[in-house]
Amino acid sequence: MISDVVFMDPRLLKDHPENSKIYLHNEDDMLEMIESIREHDIIQPIVATRNNIILSGHRRKKAAIRLNKEIVPVTFVDLEKEEPVIHGIELLIEYNHYRIKSNIEKLREVEMKKKTISARKALGEDTNKELKEKGYDKTRDMLGDSVGMSGKTVDKGLKVVKAIDDAETPEEKHKIEEALNKSVDAGYKVATEEEIEEIPADFKKKKAKLPSIKDSVVDLTAGDYFYSRDLSDLCKKMNSVYDRLRRQRTKDTPKALGSMIGNIKEMEERLKTWIPDNMVDCPNCDGEMELDHQDEIRGDVVKVACDNCLRGKVGHYKESKY
Repeated sequence: MISDVVFMDPRLLKDHPENSKIYLHNEDDMLEMIESIREHDIIQPIVATRNNIILSGHRRKKAAIRLNKEIVPVTFVDLEKEEPVIHGIELLIEYNHYRIKSNIEKLREVEMKKKTISARKALGEDTNKELKEKGYDKTRDMLGDSVGMSGKTVDKGLKVVKAIDDAETPEEKHKIEEALNKSVDAGYKVATEEEIEEIPADFKKKKAKLPSIKDSVVDLTAGDYFYSRDLSDLCKKMNSVYDRLRRQRTKDTPKALGSMIGNIKEMEERLKTWIPDNMVDCPNCDGEMELDHQDEIRGDVVKVACDNCLRGKVGHYKESKY
């Protein structure tokens, strides 16, 4: 149950203890949040438990305090009486569903979800029920889909996250994190210290090494994602327009007009799935960028480039709540 909006001092709100373990602080995002609140105030109320622990709105709270705001809008939710801690973590992740996340944050979410599933299973709950209802064979596939990754990629990514946690020096940790945020494969390569054997120079002269499909894909800086900056700007503009129109909407606004305003937000959500950081593994090639193809003449199976994706990634739209 969610309460009506109340106004309270943001300093009385407490951060969820698991929030900083999952979601990283980004000062650029914080400064952008501060400017947005300074211009538009807090549009979406902060969501908290009845004992003032934030489930959604940690950045809004911090921005409000930096702006010396005395009150912020808050709604309260009731947690399960039997398992409030587990339910609180589940809601924390659920409320952050539409947040733009790095690969590390996505995998931290999966890691935390696995812990809540194990905890519920230990309490005797049927954790396979949701799996069956959603049509998944494996938990890893369900968890992977929730963050836009394949189950196989999630397994690999969680090994990288463990390597980050086990890193002996800050430099080693930063190196793995930096690679992981480029791609799970890059992070895995650094974490497992895989090295490509150097080809002797004289051999290279005699026989050039044929690049793989992955090696031949144009790099991001070379223009693969030429559209991303314009698309990001467009999404920010659409979100700003939606917020402005939503605030002007009243109970007397015609239903069709209200739907049109909601459609602006829905279209913005569709479009931003194609921003590189939000893209997910291609369902055709499972993020591998290549497919098996049988040669009709020789009958051999060869690898061909997947023509459905960009570097193994595509936009993936989920049904909107707007």
